[in-house]
Amino acid sequence: MRETEAEHMTNRKRQALESRRKIISASFKLASQKGLENLTIQDICAAADVSVGAFYHHFKSKESLVLAWYERVDGIFEGDVMPRLRAKDCSTADKLIEFFRTIAVLSKRNGADYISQLYRAQCTVANGDEYCAGNALPCGLLELIETGQKVGDIRGDLDAVKLRDSLLLIVRGTLLDWAWRGCSYDVGERMDEMVRPYLDAMSA
Repeated sequence: MRETEAEHMTNRKRQALESRRKIISASFKLASQKGLENLTIQDICAAADVSVGAFYHHFKSKESLVLAWYERVDGIFEGDVMPRLRAKDCSTADKLIEFFRTIAVLSKRNGADYISQLYRAQCTVANGDEYCAGNALPCGLLELIETGQKVGDIRGDLDAVKLRDSLLLIVRGTLLDWAWRGCSYDVGERMDEMVRPYLDAMSA
């Protein structure tokens, strides 16, 4: 029986998604071993077993690819972190502390080069910040703040989006300092030190 046009399109979409996944996975693995600066697009395509044309179908550049690495972390927050925090019976401040500790743990696991390359890509690629703004990590943080305001844990006279953006600024600054200093201190402990005064000021 001949493949219908709809089935053909579905198969092509599935193959395209698989190629994209392989490129992201291969590039992340290679970059963790050699550093992104030492990789060529040809290296990435060879490791992913895809053509260079397939790479450029999904990504305009290596920097665009780096932004897609964010999806790996984002998937953890969407599929694991946020469901766990929603189910916890504790204060909003405690949930936020766990949220930021998770960022620190994942950052240590991924390494300083990942942090450096991710933020460099956001500065280089047009609309890089907008690319990440609608993802699970920033959206999850906003959800925790808004829920905290509803239950009376966080001051309702403060703008939730501005609180979210300020906290993300603290997180970015801490991670960049940690990467710049060669991971010479415990980023989780420093994250706690940086966000706790702000959380105290937010608390109702």
